[in-house]
Amino acid sequence: MVPGPACKSPDVLARTGAFPEPDTAAAGRTAYSTSKLATIYLVHEYARRLPAGIDAVTYTRDSFPAPA
Repeated sequence: MVPGPACKSPDVLARTGAFPEPDTAAAGRTAYSTSKLATIYLVHEYARRLPAGIDAVTYTRDSFPAPA
Protein backbone atom coordinates (compact mmCIF):
# COMPACT_ATOMS: atom_id res chain seq x y z
CA MET A 1 0.00 0.00 0.00
CA VAL A 2 1.23 3.47 -0.83
CA PRO A 3 1.25 5.93 2.10
CA GLY A 4 -0.37 9.33 1.83
CA PRO A 5 1.56 12.25 0.34
CA ALA A 6 3.76 14.56 2.37
CA CYS A 7 2.35 18.07 2.57
CA LYS A 8 5.40 20.32 2.60
CA SER A 9 6.43 23.30 0.54
CA PRO A 10 7.69 22.50 -2.97
CA ASP A 11 11.18 23.83 -2.27
CA VAL A 12 11.53 21.32 0.58
CA LEU A 13 10.09 18.40 -1.39
CA ALA A 14 12.40 19.06 -4.35
CA ARG A 15 15.50 18.35 -2.27
CA THR A 16 17.16 15.00 -1.83
CA GLY A 17 16.31 13.59 1.58
CA ALA A 18 12.98 15.42 1.85
CA PHE A 19 11.49 12.37 3.54
CA PRO A 20 12.59 10.66 6.75
CA GLU A 21 14.92 7.71 6.17
CA PRO A 22 15.31 8.45 2.43
CA ASP A 23 16.93 5.08 1.68
CA THR A 24 13.83 3.09 2.65
CA ALA A 25 11.01 1.77 0.50
CA ALA A 26 8.50 3.71 2.62
CA ALA A 27 10.23 7.00 1.74
CA GLY A 28 10.16 6.05 -1.94
CA ARG A 29 6.45 5.28 -1.79
CA THR A 30 5.78 8.56 0.03
CA ALA A 31 7.74 10.43 -2.66
CA TYR A 32 5.67 8.62 -5.31
CA SER A 33 2.32 9.56 -3.78
CA THR A 34 3.54 13.13 -3.23
CA SER A 35 4.50 13.39 -6.91
CA LYS A 36 0.98 12.27 -7.88
CA LEU A 37 -0.53 15.00 -5.68
CA ALA A 38 1.87 17.56 -7.18
CA THR A 39 0.70 16.60 -10.68
CA ILE A 40 -2.90 17.25 -9.69
CA TYR A 41 -1.98 20.66 -8.25
CA LEU A 42 0.04 21.56 -11.35
CA VAL A 43 -2.75 20.70 -13.78
CA HIS A 44 -5.28 22.50 -11.59
CA GLU A 45 -3.14 25.63 -11.81
CA TYR A 46 -2.78 25.23 -15.61
CA ALA A 47 -6.57 24.98 -15.89
CA ARG A 48 -6.98 28.12 -13.81
CA ARG A 49 -4.61 30.13 -16.02
CA LEU A 50 -5.57 28.87 -19.47
CA PRO A 51 -8.00 30.90 -21.58
CA ALA A 52 -11.64 29.84 -21.78
CA GLY A 53 -12.20 26.93 -24.13
CA ILE A 54 -8.87 25.22 -23.45
CA ASP A 55 -8.96 22.32 -21.02
CA ALA A 56 -6.13 20.92 -18.93
CA VAL A 57 -6.48 17.19 -18.35
CA THR A 58 -4.31 14.70 -16.51
CA TYR A 59 -4.45 10.95 -16.27
CA THR A 60 -2.53 8.86 -13.80
CA ARG A 61 -3.62 5.27 -13.92
CA ASP A 62 -1.25 4.29 -11.11
CA SER A 63 -3.23 6.32 -8.58
CA PHE A 64 -5.68 3.50 -8.01
CA PRO A 65 -5.15 -0.16 -7.14
CA ALA A 66 -5.44 -2.53 -10.09
CA PRO A 67 -8.46 -4.83 -10.04
CA ALA A 68 -7.75 -8.30 -8.68
